[in-house]
Amino acid sequence: MKSISNKVLFCCFIGAIAIITLFIFLKLRQKDELKLYFLPIKNADSSIVKYNDITIIIDTGEEDRKVIQEAIKKLKIEKINYLILTHPDKDHIGNAKYIIENYPVEKIFQTDYDKNSKIQEEVNKIILEKEIENTIVKEQYNIEIDKLKMSIYPPKKLYNDSNNNSLITLLEFNGYKALYTGDIEEERTKDIIENLEKVNLLKIPHHGRKNEQSISLIKKTMPEIAIITGEKPDQDILQVLNEINCTIRVTSEKAIDITFK
Repeated sequence: MKSISNKVLFCCFIGAIAIITLFIFLKLRQKDELKLYFLPIKNADSSIVKYNDITIIIDTGEEDRKVIQEAIKKLKIEKINYLILTHPDKDHIGNAKYIIENYPVEKIFQTDYDKNSKIQEEVNKIILEKEIENTIVKEQYNIEIDKLKMSIYPPKKLYNDSNNNSLITLLEFNGYKALYTGDIEEERTKDIIENLEKVNLLKIPHHGRKNEQSISLIKKTMPEIAIITGEKPDQDILQVLNEINCTIRVTSEKAIDITFK
């Protein structure tokens, strides 16, 4: 009887070692890379960020639920670790209620701006019902996951419109930088321009529409890749991007996948 028990214990020990070894092997084989997906929608914003097992969604588009459904299915997303809603315009939070209702969401970030709209009210209601951690970002918020650093920047003052109150998100990975600017316009851009640095990827603000600070923003950040989430970007924006030899990608044309290794 004792001999059988020892054999069982030995087999359990060997099994545990095998499981641990397999886990370590799979972790070592896991590609340490940052994947950025910009969904193929016209004049709205939605981006999915994948870093190993972590999923971050920045904005949710508007009337493009099928696009988001297909992207989540294709990427085999089972859980959304962070959902960033840059500001409460419907072309940025239009599918937020649907996502929160249908997928596990761990944490949500929102700007401190109340638009008093029905859609924003519905989003906040479902967040409360689901008891999801909801952070209203009032000061810089940093998250570090292995080699990925994510910094979320709120406005330093309350502006009179939702666009300028957008959360700005900077992703840093292996020396690469990707800057998501929401829909910031002239006033907010002017307030932050001095603190900006060169980035590898820039999500052009407000669907590629020009304002008095747009060109300064591009020249200060000098992106290698520019993402435009609009059908008709301003020609002056396109011209300056071409002048700095920046690769221009437009989401109304097709889905965009960028990988940093």
